[in-house]
Amino acid sequence: MDQGCPPNIEDVQKAFFGKVFTKAKLSKAKSITYPIKCTLEDLYKGKSMKIKIKRKRTSPNDVEKVLECNILKGTPDGHKFFYKGEADEEAEKDLKGDVTFIVD
Repeated sequence: MDQGCPPNIEDVQKAFFGKVFTKAKLSKAKSITYPIKCTLEDLYKGKSMKIKIKRKRTSPNDVEKVLECNILKGTPDGHKFFYKGEADEEAEKDLKGDVTFIVD
């Protein structure tokens, strides 16, 4: 280390612990995409939709969950609604997958 420069974090880690620590990459379960069928009137006026999905869990029982999509007036075709961590769980993965609804 140079006398005039502040220490680098890697140098400090190596001095104290003998190695440099890096961020572990978390693995994520598969994400799921569902189309939402909307009429032209739904897109023009707006609509609130409740959609029931079935999620696989690491426990023996599957879980049903209702997610709500608020389609605002003028929502374009192809617009995506994201729900982080609402998809299936997998035993060997660290994070749950995401659910995406696409206006069709």
